[in-house]
Amino acid sequence: IEKLSGRVTRVLGRNPSPFSLTGTNLYLVGTGSSRILVDAGEGKAGVLQDLIDVMAQQGCHHISQVVITHWHIDHLLGVPELMDYFGSEMQVRKYMPSEGTSVGEVGNAESEWSP
Repeated sequence: IEKLSGRVTRVLGRNPSPFSLTGTNLYLVGTGSSRILVDAGEGKAGVLQDLIDVMAQQGCHHISQVVITHWHIDHLLGVPELMDYFGSEMQVRKYMPSEGTSVGEVGNAESEWSP
């Protein structure tokens, strides 16, 4: 966990690999009791607790939305655990680079990988 600025804290996704080196990152963005999370990680054990701990240290108690930067599993598979903990009212969005659309509602991730 590393505070990058007054508004951004990086939480390591606990998924080291030759491709992700020390692991992918989740970014807790904002100030106050509700924040935005950029990427959800891979859902590895301990990541949610790391996030909860840093949120408590910063006086944050809620994630209002998660923005998924792209459809790789190391950025997406943590969504169900986050929704279970923070509730279904938490919005989940993904970056949509095509057709001039920048943000869209996340549908079923399986549909993105199925032929």
